[in-house]
Amino acid sequence: MKTDGRVRRARDDGAERGEIDLAALEARLRERVRGEVRFDAGSRGAYSTDGSNYRQVPIGVVVPYDVEAGAEAVAVCAEFGAPLLSRGGGTSLGGQGTNAAVVLDWTKYCHGLVCVDAEARTCVVEPGIVLDELNRQLSGHRLMFGPKPSTHSHCSLGGMIGNNSCGGSAQTYGKTVDNVRRLEILTYDGMRCWVGPTSETELVEIVAGGGRKAAVYQGLRELASRYLGDIRRGFPRIPRRVSGYNLDSLLPENGFDLARALVGSEGTLVTVLRAELDLVPVPPYEALVVLGYEDICAAADEVPKILQHSAPEQLEALVGAFGEVKALFDPWARMNPGKLVAPARVDQHLRLGASWRPEGHETHFGYPDDEGSFTRAVTRCVGIGNCRSHSGGVMCPSYRATGEEEHSTRGRARLLFELLNGHADSVVTDGWRSTEVRDALDLCLACKGCKSDCPVGVDMATYKAEFLSHHYAGRLRPVAHYSLGWLPLWARLSRSAPRAVNALLHAPGLARAGKALAGVARERDAPVFTRQSFLQWWTARRAPEPDPADPRTVVLWPDTFNTYFHPSVAKSAVRVLEDAGFQVAVPTRAVCCGLTWISTGQLDTAKRVLRRTVEVLRPWIEAGTPVVGLEPSCTAVFRSDAPELLPENEDVQRLSGQFRTFSELLLNEAPDDWRPPSLTRAATVQTHCHQHAVMRYDADRELMRRAGIDADVLDAGCCGLAGNFGFEREHHEVSMAVGEQGVLPAVREAPPGAVVLADGFSCRTQIEQGGTGRRALHLAEALALGLDGTLPADHPEKLAERPASSPRAARLATAAVLGTGITVAAALASVLRRRI
Repeated sequence: MKTDGRVRRARDDGAERGEIDLAALEARLRERVRGEVRFDAGSRGAYSTDGSNYRQVPIGVVVPYDVEAGAEAVAVCAEFGAPLLSRGGGTSLGGQGTNAAVVLDWTKYCHGLVCVDAEARTCVVEPGIVLDELNRQLSGHRLMFGPKPSTHSHCSLGGMIGNNSCGGSAQTYGKTVDNVRRLEILTYDGMRCWVGPTSETELVEIVAGGGRKAAVYQGLRELASRYLGDIRRGFPRIPRRVSGYNLDSLLPENGFDLARALVGSEGTLVTVLRAELDLVPVPPYEALVVLGYEDICAAADEVPKILQHSAPEQLEALVGAFGEVKALFDPWARMNPGKLVAPARVDQHLRLGASWRPEGHETHFGYPDDEGSFTRAVTRCVGIGNCRSHSGGVMCPSYRATGEEEHSTRGRARLLFELLNGHADSVVTDGWRSTEVRDALDLCLACKGCKSDCPVGVDMATYKAEFLSHHYAGRLRPVAHYSLGWLPLWARLSRSAPRAVNALLHAPGLARAGKALAGVARERDAPVFTRQSFLQWWTARRAPEPDPADPRTVVLWPDTFNTYFHPSVAKSAVRVLEDAGFQVAVPTRAVCCGLTWISTGQLDTAKRVLRRTVEVLRPWIEAGTPVVGLEPSCTAVFRSDAPELLPENEDVQRLSGQFRTFSELLLNEAPDDWRPPSLTRAATVQTHCHQHAVMRYDADRELMRRAGIDADVLDAGCCGLAGNFGFEREHHEVSMAVGEQGVLPAVREAPPGAVVLADGFSCRTQIEQGGTGRRALHLAEALALGLDGTLPADHPEKLAERPASSPRAARLATAAVLGTGITVAAALASVLRRRI
């Protein structure tokens, strides 16, 4: 690809070369295609590779709103002679899903189940529908599509047709080709039709009709006849033959099935617009059989011997046949060029090839699992695409809300890879200052779901914090980085006049103006500061400080959220811990985990805060005293972020090993004879994303079981608030869309008598502000209420203390500010009159 904005292309004769006017191509696509047309560097970088070791930067990306718009995009590309690549989930392992072409991404909008014929066991689908979603929609008919590759949670049917997917169910249901009945196809030059099995009578009629379709069918019939012996003898009869064109489907004994002949052609021949599929009944039961052998050799002996399939001359003949098929459908070699027929060399277009020379970068985090290298961390992503799943786990909430490759973990990793500037045609050329990378990371919720859910452990929250720290170094940041990123400081300052602060934050008119100035979404209600913080309550108790070396001593971490907003949580924890026989200590000097500074990329400040914190905690660190965190995001900082941010600080490393969750401490270190109170109550439980990613939830499940809580632990993903993310003005819509994907509907459906549990302050806030009609409790609050006896029959959360704003005080604050403004204005007017 040249840097002057033009791309070379082959002329019709394949010898002379012309140039594509990319600006005109983009303009024409925008004019004629109902969809999203993207030729920007960020989009091109996000689609520069698939699940393989190969990389080719596309010309541009088109995301059609419907199938007809996709067909129009093909027509426009044909007018300009632009190469074309249809793309589904982008999980191809051989580079088939990447090319220097216009990429048609079908997955965002063209994912419909067009119709189902349950009696005939067939359905018609659009190419972008994901396999798991198709089977979910078919479940009411007790039918499913049989082939199930490992990427079933995010692979599209169009992609499965393109590469003839099979998977673990192939022994029963065969490959995709065995389950395709008909295809609606479009050739590069505009031939559009449905294809499938063709009888001799139908074939004669098609040829007699003349035109482009007749030429294709006649050419294929002649080719099948000419290579008849080679096809019959040379095509290997093995269950998982998925390479090349299925020329054996054109044999008379196979019904001259053009649809099946096109399956596995990787978009090199036609564009698939719709597909009619054969379905199978959903089995009543599924089981996994695991066979054990002494060694791998013994296992191999059990595998049936595979016969020699083809003599070299037969293979050579079939390769020639493939070229003739390509010439029939795509004589200009514009459909996914360089794949299957006249392929690029195996060592061309390598993502990490000999010509890759990334720039080095000084970083804040230590990346201990990547040999201290940000470059190695970024290259963890190999394109598996689990971050494009639509349900289950946490990763990736922003992709689930937007359907955008760029807002998936994989898409962001691709742009960070481009930031390394290791290739001559890297689309990101301004490093840490890149607006393309910033925009891709903007919708990252920093939920850390990818840290645990990604098979290769990509930690995009850490990469985002690293990037933001460099991107904004030495210049002004978004205002929300100051208003929300410095929340711990503002919370401490609120102690001077919490009522007045709350009145101003909730005053009519003033609150809206304040949110606008602070970069906060106007739809959000500011959390209410408590009148008496947990630390103030603790100090008023005048409890003697226990000896750090006493094995019964535990330090209760006074996080910002449960100190200044929900002190009931921390008070409840004290009560339960003391009931379990622990002696509780609480630091009264200012401490903080630095979470809000980390999430906004203010890493120098975060490191200063952490160093000051470990100084305060040093007596307990030296004594090995357990430290109990109530807010999962703060606990995750000490267990994960802080050791990576300050790898040389031994106190931070020791503290990481001493930090416990509330449930871990009670489950593993409480006296053997202690039992939690019995609640005997159902609960709908939302796990905080950071706990899911770093600490896991096993201890909480067991503690709830012992407390008689029948816990429905949601597998519904992130709540969507994610700390500062959901409060920021630009993110509110995505924040609520994420919440509505699972958590909020689940809470609305919870029975009135069930307890709603969410240990994370963000989760509790989202549930309360998400129109659920419920408030969530921390597990510590639920157990403390259980110590008092039986919970109320409905809405047990009503017993928990929560600070509330005063509407009267808010109105008075507005009046006072207006009165002050009028007084000042009058005084100024008087002074001006005197001067005049």
